[in-house]
Amino acid sequence: MKALIISAVAAGALAGCVVEPTKPRTGIAGETYRAINHNLVVSLGGNQMEVIGVGASGAPEYFCAAAEYARVRLNANPVDRIVLESPPGPSRSGHSGRAVGFELASREDVPETTSNITLSVNRVGEAISVAHGNNLCEERAIGFFD
Repeated sequence: MKALIISAVAAGALAGCVVEPTKPRTGIAGETYRAINHNLVVSLGGNQMEVIGVGASGAPEYFCAAAEYARVRLNANPVDRIVLESPPGPSRSGHSGRAVGFELASREDVPETTSNITLSVNRVGEAISVAHGNNLCEERAIGFFD
């Protein structure tokens, strides 16, 4: 009975709380981050970043790394978008390797443009939520695609 009363009081106290989404911060140009899939993410300043692929990285690995960086370093909300800004090519930050450019945007500014079936680093403007991108990291980590 005591636990029930405590639960009721806690629920009542929380009922009036409104959780505001956090505001993402901007990256510092040149800042680097090593994602769970070992891809290197380099901030290009503001909400722009590039992912330097490792080995046979494909679209899921690039989006995973960008989403993880956005969540961990830019404090992005799960509903914010990771938008493909530039297809694979030379690094703009001066790092060696194949790089893919991304930008973090709010869901109000950019709708999610891809389904769970197809994902490409060749379609500029391709956008997924930060949550979707982080799920790609988790799928890789537990071996769904091995």
